[in-house]
Amino acid sequence: MNLKTMCLLPMLFASSLALAEISSAERADPIVAKLLNSKELGKPQAVDSDPMLAGTGGKEMIYPDTFELVNPKEHLYAIVTEVQDDPVYQEEGISYYRRMTYARCDKYQFIQGLLIKSLAFNDKNQPLKVYEPAAENYSLELNGDDYQEYLEMSHETSRDIPMVHAICTLAKQKK
Repeated sequence: MNLKTMCLLPMLFASSLALAEISSAERADPIVAKLLNSKELGKPQAVDSDPMLAGTGGKEMIYPDTFELVNPKEHLYAIVTEVQDDPVYQEEGISYYRRMTYARCDKYQFIQGLLIKSLAFNDKNQPLKVYEPAAENYSLELNGDDYQEYLEMSHETSRDIPMVHAICTLAKQKK
């Protein structure tokens, strides 16, 4: 074994470990498969970043080609979004993450955070980890006045989030 091979082996081993963190079952999930397939996402479009993220140099993007209406009754739309250079995750070796983002776009406009599934990548575009949506572990059972209060509060707290505006603007354009 030559010196070059000895130097390359640890790098190959480390990169295969990073890839191995995503199981075959996770890769078979339709949402994860979509997040992994960069070629079919289309061209990303920059979005004004959330004020907290923008102050740290982070960037947000949407992939308009992935936009779809998933629940007409609730005016719920899905789109692949991407966040780059988020300092919260840089310590974990995460360069960026893609997520399937769901937004309600009618009288009430907000991100359905409990539904978001994310996939983290390193700076070599290797998938590192799947973050499951909170909705799998949490049940939101509201009706009547409680549901109305939830809609109003969610809308109010999302008023200054640029991603909400970008997704709902896209919804208006597609109608």
